[in-house]
Amino acid sequence: RVIRVKDMLLNRILAMKVVHDHLLKDEVNIHRFIHEAQVGAQLQHPNILPIYDVGILSSGHAYMTMAEIKGDSLHKHITAVHNQTSLAEWRDTTDGWNLHRLVSAFHDVCKAIAYTHQRGVVHRDLKPKNIMTGPFGEVLVVDWGLAKVITDHELVASIDTVRSESGAYETAVGSVNGTPAYLAPELVTNDTRAANALTDLYALGVILYEILRGKPAYHGNNIYQIMMQIASEPQPGFGSDTPTDGKVQGLEVNNETGPVTYRGAALPLALVEVCNKARARDPNDRYQSVSELVEVIGQWLDGSRRHQEALALVDEAKGMNGEILTKQTRAAELAEQARDLVATTLPWQPSDAKLEAWRREDEATALRTEGMLKRFQQV
Repeated sequence: RVIRVKDMLLNRILAMKVVHDHLLKDEVNIHRFIHEAQVGAQLQHPNILPIYDVGILSSGHAYMTMAEIKGDSLHKHITAVHNQTSLAEWRDTTDGWNLHRLVSAFHDVCKAIAYTHQRGVVHRDLKPKNIMTGPFGEVLVVDWGLAKVITDHELVASIDTVRSESGAYETAVGSVNGTPAYLAPELVTNDTRAANALTDLYALGVILYEILRGKPAYHGNNIYQIMMQIASEPQPGFGSDTPTDGKVQGLEVNNETGPVTYRGAALPLALVEVCNKARARDPNDRYQSVSELVEVIGQWLDGSRRHQEALALVDEAKGMNGEILTKQTRAAELAEQARDLVATTLPWQPSDAKLEAWRREDEATALRTEGMLKRFQQV
């Protein structure tokens, strides 16, 4: 259970995670809890929830303290974006979330997991509900209770925990840890390979699928139905609720590099291809590191940002064209009015009689100059 507490020494509000009563007598569970705290404390990254302390309360309960998160899960934002989106276009939610922002948050998650893999840590339970977002753009990967430390002599400054010293608390052979809908196929079949960086990468691919599609790739009435689908059925596509052969089916592609539509809303083909590669059934067909995924998602975000900037410039130019036309039309009208006034004024009349004509001539000249400057800005 998680409770809200106050750090009396530093005068700050924290979240405290406390072991349930029925787990206190199980040494394995206590070691897992301490392991989670030690992993979280040693993973220092802006997109990973910081752990501050671990210990035993006077009641005998094991606890850890961490930063308090004020926000919602990525799962909630995914649902909100898809509920807001019409059959013809993506729309922003009332709190400013859209497809681009979801992918940006996903990019932050990928950067965090790439970092943990370099430190020798596999999360093993990546899903939108374990990704929290804050009101100031924070994106945090949480719940490291199933994290696995992979011993590798090539890793620099690898994570060291109570479970690193003994194999007594390693996951038993044949058991499955994690949320079924996000498990890699090799973890639910007879394949004896254990969780590793590529199984985390697969889970990220399923999260991206959920961002694009609005719901998990696999779903059923119970965990056994879901695991059977993962073990025996092809990867679900994007255009149907039924599994497909993994190709981009049920989608309309406007051109070779253009957008894909799902239910009439634009779905970037590049992201569809990235998603399919990340969740390939054969681990050898996936990206071979989360760092690769970070790079390709970053490239898409950069391209998307430049595309949006270009559209804004086009809209601005269209507005300028209308503004230039208005100025030129008004300048012509004023010039004509000035000529009419001059024609009705005799040369020998005083300057006061000619002031209005001169004023209109000056205004017409100013408007023509402003129009020319606006046109130069478009070039």
